[in-house]
Amino acid sequence: MQFTKTKHGNALINELLQSTPAVPLETLKEHLKLSRRSIFYTIKKTNIELQQQNLDPIENVRGSGYQLSPETRQILSDSLAIDKKPITFTDLFKNGLKFEILNRHDRVLLLQFVLISRPTTSLNQLVKIFNIGRL
Repeated sequence: MQFTKTKHGNALINELLQSTPAVPLETLKEHLKLSRRSIFYTIKKTNIELQQQNLDPIENVRGSGYQLSPETRQILSDSLAIDKKPITFTDLFKNGLKFEILNRHDRVLLLQFVLISRPTTSLNQLVKIFNIGRL
């Protein structure tokens, strides 16, 4: 489930959900690959959407970083767990590979990753890994 329509908003929420306690701004910049200004814009827009859903906004804990309130964290965790799409390669392989839910760009990246990360890979192995038929 996509919670927010804000560009990078879902990545921001996922980053905040995965970490405890607060996430420093520098960590958000590094993980989301965004500028400081873009982070602030994304937080502002995401907070508007959180408030529309009667959820607490993203909090700035002075000297620590940004976090979600425990109530908001729980509600978002429960709702996002219903239809969780993989965000990282680890997520992708954790509960079985669902190659068909990826867009074309992500499928190409995953294919490149598999080809680079394995010493040898055959077409039969790719068919098995990605659960697809040979063309």
